[in-house]
Amino acid sequence: MSIELTHASPHFNRRPKGVVPRLIVLHATAGKSDAGDLSWMQSPESKVSYHRLFGRQGGVYTLVDYAHRAWHAGVSSWKGVPDCNSYSIGLAFANRHDGTEALTPIQIAMMKAEVQSIRQEWPNIEVVTHAMVSPGRKTDPDHSPGFDLAMYQSY
Repeated sequence: MSIELTHASPHFNRRPKGVVPRLIVLHATAGKSDAGDLSWMQSPESKVSYHRLFGRQGGVYTLVDYAHRAWHAGVSSWKGVPDCNSYSIGLAFANRHDGTEALTPIQIAMMKAEVQSIRQEWPNIEVVTHAMVSPGRKTDPDHSPGFDLAMYQSY
């Protein structure tokens, strides 16, 4: 699945040879605006990227092609396998994940559509949160009002 890079981030590299995505990691940003989040992910000093960012008003920003390894999960593991970045797709809501900002209906709808689209290519891909792959270190997007993980896992 090749995607057009609308806001390319420099923070990516190749996936290990033969590795395909088998995990979707959902995130929420900490920024106060979509533009601020995009600027940070394009900044050389951030060392952070997602494959796609879902804006508050429905914009979908592509930063890293799914064929590459985005730098979204940091120190992480799932089911005993470390380095989730190598085998996952990172999707983020532009949202202050501290519980003070609700997800917008358009963000929820766009993220649902994206998860469904990804599952067309990789039907057995699992959907988890950043908090699940980095327990004790991250809490997003679990505290974002309006977030319902089960909704994304059910497709």
